[in-house]
Amino acid sequence: MYIWVLLATFITLLFSFNLSVRSDMKELYVDTQAATVASKMYVQHKAAEEYFKAKVKEYKAGSEGPHFGDASERNVDFDDRLPYYATVPSFQGATGAHSILYCVKRDQLTEPLLCSAGDDLSCCIGKGLKYLVTVVPIPIRWQARDAEGRAIKSPNTSMINALKNVSSHKLQLGYLIEDNGYYIEGVSEDPMQIHTAVGNDLKKYCGVNAVHGEGLAFCMIFASSI
Repeated sequence: MYIWVLLATFITLLFSFNLSVRSDMKELYVDTQAATVASKMYVQHKAAEEYFKAKVKEYKAGSEGPHFGDASERNVDFDDRLPYYATVPSFQGATGAHSILYCVKRDQLTEPLLCSAGDDLSCCIGKGLKYLVTVVPIPIRWQARDAEGRAIKSPNTSMINALKNVSSHKLQLGYLIEDNGYYIEGVSEDPMQIHTAVGNDLKKYCGVNAVHGEGLAFCMIFASSI
């Protein structure tokens, strides 16, 4: 009897190798994993946004406000702005993220920045737009690849679709490209041009129009005014 049970199990295993892959496998596994990564990136930017908005209110109330430039260089911690689920160890957040605050002239894309890194809000109030950008390296798993298997300048389709689901009309979202100016491309139907000075600064963090390995890591860009 025991031998027959083993034989039946063995035959079942042989037949299982001939079963076709589920047609919804991509939606069940790949797209779900991409959505998790996209959510981490989005939450990272929203935490930085909430932090800077609160600091602007403090400045207007007479306290020290935020400073322009890369928040990580000033050891700013956004953890208390993260939702509860993002503070548990298993979430881990978006690694390698940088949130940078700029002051730019509205609709004058080729003008220089109004404030330098380390300046307080006094150089921007009444003069320009406070523009927050979070750059997050695209994990290798989610980079698009060419015919030879090399990572190229954009996230793959699964990540693009996941990012579309977390985007809002107030958020510029995509990856950085350079073509007679700097643009955020990938989620909106049309690339969104950003200030030249901002694009030049972001090149410190992200490779632009280069095969991965020949430049810096490719990044997702999250941008909003505060």
